[in-house]
Amino acid sequence: MKRAAIISNNFYILKSIFKISPSRFMVNFVNILVGLFQLLFVNIYLIKLIFDSIVNLSPFDTITRYLIILGISYVLIYSFNYWFSNVYIPRSNMIIRRAFQKKLLEKAKSIDLSCYDAPEFYDKYIWVMNDADNRAIKVMNTCFSFVKIVFTITGIFSLAVALEPMIIAFCLVYTCLSLYLNKQYVKVSYDYEKNSITMKRQIDYLKRTFYLPEYAKEIRLFNISNVLMGLYDKVITQYSKIINVFGRKVTLLKSGTYASELLFGRFLPFLYIALKAIIYKTYTVGTLSALVNIILSLKSNIQGIIDIIPQLHQHSMYIENYKKFISMEPKIRENHEGLEPLKGANGIELRNVSFRYDKNSDYILKNINMKIKPGEKIAIVGHNGAGKTTLIKLIMRLYLPDEGEIILDGREAGEYKLSSYRNRFGIVFQDFQLYAASVSENVIMDECTYSEEECDKVNKALKSSGMYERIYNGNDNDNSPLRTSITKEFDKDGFVFSGGQAQKIAIARVFARDCGVVVLDEPSSALDPISEYEMHKNMLEAARNKTVILISHRLSTTKDADRIYYLENGMILEEGSHDELMSLGGKYAQMFNLQAEKYKRSSVTYA
Repeated sequence: MKRAAIISNNFYILKSIFKISPSRFMVNFVNILVGLFQLLFVNIYLIKLIFDSIVNLSPFDTITRYLIILGISYVLIYSFNYWFSNVYIPRSNMIIRRAFQKKLLEKAKSIDLSCYDAPEFYDKYIWVMNDADNRAIKVMNTCFSFVKIVFTITGIFSLAVALEPMIIAFCLVYTCLSLYLNKQYVKVSYDYEKNSITMKRQIDYLKRTFYLPEYAKEIRLFNISNVLMGLYDKVITQYSKIINVFGRKVTLLKSGTYASELLFGRFLPFLYIALKAIIYKTYTVGTLSALVNIILSLKSNIQGIIDIIPQLHQHSMYIENYKKFISMEPKIRENHEGLEPLKGANGIELRNVSFRYDKNSDYILKNINMKIKPGEKIAIVGHNGAGKTTLIKLIMRLYLPDEGEIILDGREAGEYKLSSYRNRFGIVFQDFQLYAASVSENVIMDECTYSEEECDKVNKALKSSGMYERIYNGNDNDNSPLRTSITKEFDKDGFVFSGGQAQKIAIARVFARDCGVVVLDEPSSALDPISEYEMHKNMLEAARNKTVILISHRLSTTKDADRIYYLENGMILEEGSHDELMSLGGKYAQMFNLQAEKYKRSSVTYA
């Protein structure tokens, strides 16, 4: 990587941090000045005065005055250092990390859903998310350490030139050798991280399957654990090979660095001044003490700058990934100048829509034409894999169609503000998620003020979804049930729901949302037939003035739809009302009759 890019990337992070916390720079500069004062004045100059005063039999009050100054200096310096390290820095780091994480999370929220279909994106995304906030702190610390060392070495060199210039020659040889070796070490370290990131992610996945609750039952009931353990052993073996290869390289490079430090940073300089002191008796005791401190300080500071320069190079490579991630522009982006959708029930039209997840794969949806009138209730049915959920993702603008158009109320979907467009939809996906937040926050899916109006809206939604009694009768917490957390991961009094109950919470979100289109993607898959029937009756009642799109492969709920679309292999094969499709005697009728026979003893009437 070019030197200009290294400087530019590190400066980019420094500018970002300065916007977050300008005071951090001022306090860090004060810390540098305190360090310089301690090294040059206290550790070298003042100690030299004390030793020379003792050897020269200076007056007692002079030596005492120097010792008092020494003691007061150390007390003040260490008090500042303690406050800086244990109070200011942790607090400041937290503020900086929070700002970087929030920026990354906001960016992740805007990234196209299609990115998540690519493993390469996961590797880079995980790398950036796991590293960015700490990397920013490291960059700042490295840069301030560099400034501190430059100031320190400048001061020490001035003293060395005055006392013993030969020390500088030894240090320059040591510096050149170590810089070269460390540059190679950084390249090896980066290659190691790049080659191991996928395996680390695999290991993390395999480990968490053994402790996350959603895997617990199947892990215990089936032998899938043998498969996972086999995969774990395989990945560990591959990882070990990478560690061995890179470990040997690191050992050689680090050994060479240590040898150059030992020879030119310590042994030869000390030998030189020792011989000169013994043979020529050149130095006073104070001067000899100062030279020892100068050699030790030069060695440690040169080692510091040797470590820092490759670190800046390493930081730059990581920052490059961060900048690429932050600068990613989604294909589906917010249209700030766009239209606001109409209130009330919205109409949707799909014109010749085709879609595939990858340019090299087959089409998931082919030439879909669909017109849904405002307030119409339609059902999209078909077997698993027919493309039903993908169709909804396109309507919601989570993906863009490869061909065709999606129209809302007569205008192309891209003409609207993206956030406003999506807000017109109330949706329950089949793979919905519950969050470790309060019941109210899980229902309204936003920050909750717990106002009377808001609580009333949540309670009505819970009643409509059939979860009101469970929430209010199953809560032993002293807090309001609506404030109680879902899951016990961070709250011992939190709710734990069955699959069907969790699904009802997700369904309550639709009842609580002020939307024009209700989308139900297999919303009752975890419910028994009676609960399913009651839920759909409530849902249709609540959405009587809204457009409803119901997706299902269970047809007990499709009879009352105004129109039904039967999908197979990504194409619409049949379209019409329930009665029309039954009289047609095609794929829909066959599927319906098979399910009706299966549930003929259920209390739900199918015919």
